[in-house]
Amino acid sequence: MNHNRTCPKSKQVLYRVCLTPNHLINELITRWCLVSNSKYDRPAPKPSDIEIVTELFTDGIELLLQRISSPSSSVADQTEAAKELALQSSKFVQVRDFFIKELSDSITRLLTPLSVLGDEVDSNPELQENIVTTLFNMSTFEENKTLLAENHQVIPVLAKFMKQKSVVTRRNATLTLVSLLDIDSNKIIIGNSVALKALIDLIGELDDLSATHEALCAVIYLCCDEMENWKKAISLGLTPFAVRNIKARRNSFDSLVILALISLHERVIQELANLGVIYDLLSILILEEQKLHGDL
Repeated sequence: MNHNRTCPKSKQVLYRVCLTPNHLINELITRWCLVSNSKYDRPAPKPSDIEIVTELFTDGIELLLQRISSPSSSVADQTEAAKELALQSSKFVQVRDFFIKELSDSITRLLTPLSVLGDEVDSNPELQENIVTTLFNMSTFEENKTLLAENHQVIPVLAKFMKQKSVVTRRNATLTLVSLLDIDSNKIIIGNSVALKALIDLIGELDDLSATHEALCAVIYLCCDEMENWKKAISLGLTPFAVRNIKARRNSFDSLVILALISLHERVIQELANLGVIYDLLSILILEEQKLHGDL
């Protein structure tokens, strides 16, 4: 079969007629459709295709927030918009900066589905994951840490997310708290909130190793140089939960750090004696000694 190799515009003979997909233009169209809620029947990408994420401008972020917070938006639409916002805030520093600084009510609008849907939101784990992932991405930007902690909705939401079944939601909620604790003034805010009990409860759970590790780290950061926070954590059951991790040989190092930091408290000394943890501590010391001599 003969093919026409003449360019219709330049009238020159084309020596290469293989079609090359324009990923950039395709991605721009996709992003526009996402923020404007328009349908785009995009061909299924091939495994070899490279994903190109194009940064949204101001109006694009605004449209995503409108879709998330609008009463007329379906849960599916809110989830899709939140997913795109989580992706954008993960990829682009400018989006994290703009989200907080330029949109004064952006946090409230992002969290709107949680209050509007009520208990129904618990049956939509993907929506929760996308919202908390966006919060975490925002918290990694230094200028956002204080603004997030001082927002009256954020800390209670993170505390609630730490109780969800989704591993991603629990982990990212805990990581967000750890990120916010980089600011000393936030330790007081979080220490006086429901988040401290949520962290302690998470430490007591042995089924999620990663989330428990992050919760232990969060408590260490939270209580460091804050005696009142230590007292609250101890009264909420920190000691037996840390001991439970040691006995189960899960997150033992972090739990040992916790015990070392609180072991001078009279209540803790009595609790440790009652819990019979001395044998476990000796077993860990013997094991480490054997490892040391084995390495030598």
